[in-house]
Amino acid sequence: MILNFRILSIFITTVILSISCSTTSNLSKNELESYGVLNSITQKQKSGKIYYLTINSKYDKTDLSKYINQNFLDFPLCINNSIKPSNIFEKSDFEYVKNQFNELKIIEIRKSLLKNKSAITKIKGKEETSFMTFPIIFKNGNYAIYYSESKFGGEFNLLKREDEKWEKICSNLLWIE
Repeated sequence: MILNFRILSIFITTVILSISCSTTSNLSKNELESYGVLNSITQKQKSGKIYYLTINSKYDKTDLSKYINQNFLDFPLCINNSIKPSNIFEKSDFEYVKNQFNELKIIEIRKSLLKNKSAITKIKGKEETSFMTFPIIFKNGNYAIYYSESKFGGEFNLLKREDEKWEKICSNLLWIE
């Protein structure tokens, strides 16, 4: 009886460990870093919720990747005026980010990888629901960009990694209602 209990407890422990490890094992390093960005976004979110499915670059009859260029990503709405996007983006960065936007797929955001699970919703029609692309990490993992949209507008957001945290430094409105 004691032997059966030990075997059962070892089996249960092994199953629990394998389930918890499999949550992140099939994610690439880039995807794991993107979840770091998502955690920063959801922890700082004051109102509204993010829809549980990301959007891709062909969203609502708009090709978002066509806006990834030097003229558009000027980011006039920088929090710190000393930040010059032209010092951040090189031609190769625009090409990389544009290619990544072209390859975006609609994915389900894994709540298990988020610290603020309540920031995600499956309710699509609410005014406070926002939709976003999966964040794209670039510049050796120091910057990230994503597009988000709510009922009142859509914008590209530029973040910078500072002390292992992601801080939003600029946004650029694509449209506003």
